[in-house]
Amino acid sequence: GELYESSTSEISNHIGYTPKGRDEKPLEGQVLIVPIRRNGQVSSLEFIDGNGRKHALAGATRAGGYWSIGIDTDTVVIAEGVATALSIHHATGFGVVAVGSNGQLTRATLEIKAAYSSTRIVIAADLLPNGDPDPQAVKAVTETQSLLAMPNFGDTREDGDKDFNDLHKRKGFKFVADCISSAFRITKELNNSTPQPKATSRIGISAQELINKEFKPVKWAVPGILPAGLTLLAGAPKARKSWLALDMAIAVASGGVVLGKTQVDPGTALYLALEDNERRLQSRLRKRLGTTQAPANLWFFTDWRRKNEGGIDDLRNWLDNNLDTRLVIVDTLARIRPHSKRGENLYESDYSMGVELLQVAAEYNVSIVLVTHTRKQEDENQINMVTGSTGLTGGVDNVL
Repeated sequence: GELYESSTSEISNHIGYTPKGRDEKPLEGQVLIVPIRRNGQVSSLEFIDGNGRKHALAGATRAGGYWSIGIDTDTVVIAEGVATALSIHHATGFGVVAVGSNGQLTRATLEIKAAYSSTRIVIAADLLPNGDPDPQAVKAVTETQSLLAMPNFGDTREDGDKDFNDLHKRKGFKFVADCISSAFRITKELNNSTPQPKATSRIGISAQELINKEFKPVKWAVPGILPAGLTLLAGAPKARKSWLALDMAIAVASGGVVLGKTQVDPGTALYLALEDNERRLQSRLRKRLGTTQAPANLWFFTDWRRKNEGGIDDLRNWLDNNLDTRLVIVDTLARIRPHSKRGENLYESDYSMGVELLQVAAEYNVSIVLVTHTRKQEDENQINMVTGSTGLTGGVDNVL
C-alpha cells in the first residue's frame, strides 16, 4: 500500500517530461505517486495532483496491474481509480484494490480470489449518467460471484458525479460506508433480475491440494473464547449468563476487555435481548458502563421472529447491511426456536436449527452465541445438561 508524494517539478526532472492530465493540462503542485504492481512487481506509476488530474508513466506497462492496501482483511473492495479506493478504505477500514479501468475489474477480482480464497469481494461500481452501474462492474460481479456496491447520491447528484470518491466529497465518509454495507442487498436484487446459469458438474478438492492449502487465521470475537461460528452459552437460570453476554457485546462494540483481561478487536455487535425490555436493558447498560460512553455500534432488539417464521432471513438481512459485525447474541434460544409440533422429531428439529445458524455464521464469518438453560438434573457429562436434545449440542461448534 505504498504511496509517495513529490512536487510536479521534481517529478518532471526524474521522468524527463511534464506529466499532463487527460485535459492536456499539466499536473500542478504536490503530486501523489502511486506504484502500480503486476505479478508482485512495480510495472508503472500513476501521478495524481490536488485537482484530481491523473497521469500514467509513459512507456510503462499498466494493463493488468493494480494498487492495493490491506487486502489480507476479511472484506476487500475493488474499485476503478486510486482516489475512489482510498475514499472507500478510509470510510470502511476494508482492504481495497484500485484498477486502472473498469475493464480490469474481472481480472483483478479473479486474482484476489485465487490468492485469498476466503475473502469476501465487493466491487464498487461507477455510475452511468442514467444512474445504472457500469456494465463492466456488473459483468465482473456475475462472472466472479462477487458483491456489487453502488454510490447513492440521492437528490444531491450533479453532472459528473459517478464514483465513491465523488460521494465522499459530496456527502462524507458515512455515506460511503453505508453504500458499501448495502452490497449484499444490491447483489441480491441484481441476481433476482439476472438469468442464472445452469448447474454444472462440481469439482471437489484432492487430499494433496487440501493439505497444502493455506487458510486465514481463525477470526475471534473474543480471543480464546468465541471464534467465528456457532456457540451455545448454557447455564442454570439466574446464573448471570445474560450479564456475561452483555459484557462480551460491550467489549466487542467498544474494542474493550472481557473477563478483566482479554482484549478484543472492535466491531459491530448485535444483541437479541428477547427476554428483556428497553427499560431493563438501559438499567443493565448503566450498571456495566458507569460513566463510560455507550458504544454506537452495539445494537439491541427485544423482539425477533422465530426461525420458521423468517428469523433466519431477518438475521441475514441485518448482517447484509452491517458488514463489520463480529458478534451476534441470541438471548435466549427458546425465543427463536420453532414451537414444537405433535409427532415432531425433536433431534432433527434441534439439529436443523443449529445447521442453519452454522451456515449463517460461516457465510458472514461472525460469531453467533445462543444463550440457553441447563437441566436441574445433574450429569457427569456437562454437555448432556444442556436443555434440548443432543441434536442441539451436536449441531454447534462450541458449548460454554
